[in-house]
Amino acid sequence: MASAPGFGSGLSPNNGISARLTAGLLVYMYNSKDSSVFLSSLPAAGESGTMKNYFRSDVFKGRVVAKTGSISGVRAFGGYVTTRSGKTMAFTMIANGFTVPWRQVTDRMEKIIEELIITH
Repeated sequence: MASAPGFGSGLSPNNGISARLTAGLLVYMYNSKDSSVFLSSLPAAGESGTMKNYFRSDVFKGRVVAKTGSISGVRAFGGYVTTRSGKTMAFTMIANGFTVPWRQVTDRMEKIIEELIITH
């Protein structure tokens, strides 16, 4: 199940899917019989795809596999983190209708995920 070129993140201006629903789907997929195939389809932080330019520090590199998403006024991350203690956690973050530069929003999202990695 490799990512197909040209497919987007699935974000919608109608806000039809909540972060909670997305996180629930990620937990389901992690526990499914197709888990390894699904996980291998996600870009790795600091290494590949849309995640290549995120979490590039050696402390975080490779500890996040996720999909990014963006449309006008919306930024999102969803995937899995492996914490320093070795625990795997699913996460979804969606920022809607922000008025600051998108990079500022993305930087804050990265900081939150980095904190998860360090503290758990």
